[in-house]
Amino acid sequence: MSVPGYVIYDGPSRLGGGGEIIAILTMRSENQKTGDMPQVWILRKDCAPTTAASDGTDEDICGQCAFRLYLARHDPNRKNCYVTLIHGPNQIWRAYHAGNYAPHWPDMITDPVRIGSYGDPAAVPLKMWRDFLTRCRGGHTMYTHQWRRFSGLRHYAMASVNSLAEQHTAAEQGWRTFRVIQKEDNHLHNVIGEITCPATPEAGRRTTCKHCRICDGKKGDYDRRKHITVAAH
Repeated sequence: MSVPGYVIYDGPSRLGGGGEIIAILTMRSENQKTGDMPQVWILRKDCAPTTAASDGTDEDICGQCAFRLYLARHDPNRKNCYVTLIHGPNQIWRAYHAGNYAPHWPDMITDPVRIGSYGDPAAVPLKMWRDFLTRCRGGHTMYTHQWRRFSGLRHYAMASVNSLAEQHTAAEQGWRTFRVIQKEDNHLHNVIGEITCPATPEAGRRTTCKHCRICDGKKGDYDRRKHITVAAH
């Protein structure tokens, strides 16, 4: 009998106050950009995502991400997170507490996995990701805003950056980067070493994340693949 998903981590966070978090692997997606990929959602265990975002305890899953709702409320210059919490994250949190997800890992995952549909992978111990990724036979995508603190993730994740200055810093530290070009910065087009994400409208939606899988970190000094940009919408 198939299950809608799996609990792949249940334990303390490496971010914020170290509260209890869960990482849930769901097996289907209707996201047009990514394609039908399994997704990993990282959530506070003890409260719904909307509650955590409101009271600031989402720091345990998002760290100091510039797009956290709690930070945006205290700084009008910040942008809000693009994830609609009352949809996927809240529904998955409720399904977890209803016991709908298997309390173990799948033996093997043949499709590429999108890690961090909500929440930052840095919240979960690196060893867990290393073990989990051995089962991801189809590859994966992963992004982190915590690249300054958790350099061990650079082999598996893209550094999420929001300016050219951040991009240069992360690249100098050995990361491949995923840069969001804000609307007010649209004059700052791709620089040397960057390409536009081919799954976006501005690139003609030539593929999906499921088929591209370029956003899987930097494998070593020999890895000369491009950095990625997307335009904020």
